[in-house]
Amino acid sequence: MGLLLGPGYYYFCERLSGEPAETHVLTERAERWELPDGAILRVRSGLAFKPLAFDLAPDKSRYRLRLAFQVERADAIPSGASNSYQLSLMQGDLTVLERSLEVAGSGKQARTLQPFEIFLPGAYVLLLEEIGAPALRVSAVEVELINGVEVAKMWLVWCGVVMLGFGMMLALREAIQGALRR
Repeated sequence: MGLLLGPGYYYFCERLSGEPAETHVLTERAERWELPDGAILRVRSGLAFKPLAFDLAPDKSRYRLRLAFQVERADAIPSGASNSYQLSLMQGDLTVLERSLEVAGSGKQARTLQPFEIFLPGAYVLLLEEIGAPALRVSAVEVELINGVEVAKMWLVWCGVVMLGFGMMLALREAIQGALRR
């Protein structure tokens, strides 16, 4: 019971809760893009994928972004090679969320970001930017926006951890008493 209430509940809230709202596949890269409001965005280092526009609102609770990078196999890539990315979520000129990502390996490489909250409704732009020259060849990035992410009630998580610890102590006590009786 403690395992379900403690670590199980926390893992569910942080990684599995919510429902997919939108999914987009990014394939185009360039040094500059025109944003939905008509402004021109120039990328300082490397290239950026085509910006995505989202309509976000506080009533959808918390959001989560899941990115799946499709890395093509190449024999000439040294082991340990990786690409660095900067993800920014902006509302107008204001950056609301900024995260750095590392992608290594080949095939589909998924990254799930920590949940975040939106306090003002409106149009937001997501920008995924390559930092420097990429060592790996990424053919596409699937971006999934998940809304309705649950917030873990920490008092419930800690109750579950205490129950788990208490149950383990009881099992250990029974094992020791059983060994002493023999």
